[in-house]
Amino acid sequence: MASGAACVGSIPIWCVKICGNFSAGTMLEIPYMCNDFFMGENMTSLEKRKKELKKKKMLIMVWVIFIILAGAGIVLYATNYKEIKKAVNVQHNDKKIYETNSNLDINVLITTYLNALTDCDQKTLQTLVTNPSQFDNMTVYLSRAQNVIGYSHIDCYTLKGKAENEYLCYVIANVSLKDVKSTPKDIMVYYIIKKNDEYLIYNDMDNEVDKYIDEMTLYDDIQELYKIVKDDEDNCYNTDKTLREFYEKLNTR
Repeated sequence: MASGAACVGSIPIWCVKICGNFSAGTMLEIPYMCNDFFMGENMTSLEKRKKELKKKKMLIMVWVIFIILAGAGIVLYATNYKEIKKAVNVQHNDKKIYETNSNLDINVLITTYLNALTDCDQKTLQTLVTNPSQFDNMTVYLSRAQNVIGYSHIDCYTLKGKAENEYLCYVIANVSLKDVKSTPKDIMVYYIIKKNDEYLIYNDMDNEVDKYIDEMTLYDDIQELYKIVKDDEDNCYNTDKTLREFYEKLNTR
């Protein structure tokens, strides 16, 4: 019993209470039962630390993956930067060098001029140009009016001229020809000036203006206008027998 008492004395009181009543024969088992309790407590703490460590590892892995993906995105953007910039520049360069029907006064001027030309209206023609003497003799225009009988769908493609209040205008219109069913497109070029709040067609002899027109006509945007007219004319020629006969008559004169 003494040894048993000594053994009980070596066990904490709270352990005795937890382990419950015991006899001398079971006293030797008490330390092991209490040790199991202590080990259970230690295992619980270890598992918590393991779980915390696992969470930290997972957090680190998430950040590593995020950094890798972010780095890959930066590399991808840097790789495609030139292509992106090129695409933006192309989009900005889509703007034409001309403006379409942007000036009502110029449209009215051109429409009035073409109608007067068709009607051989000498007086009106002389009020629409800078040099009225061009229409002192109407013989050429009377001969022209026998073949060209009208214009429709008139569009003005306007550029800035050499100086302020000066404009270069490319005009596309459908032309009606005598005894021809189709109305092929035609393109005409006019240099226009604004003088005393009035728009006039500049018809004086001027090498500098002629040179400027030649230079502007070489631009791709202007060449595209000529191509539109040429394609339409070819289509009308191929599909309209009356247009082919009209050209044949002109060539035999």
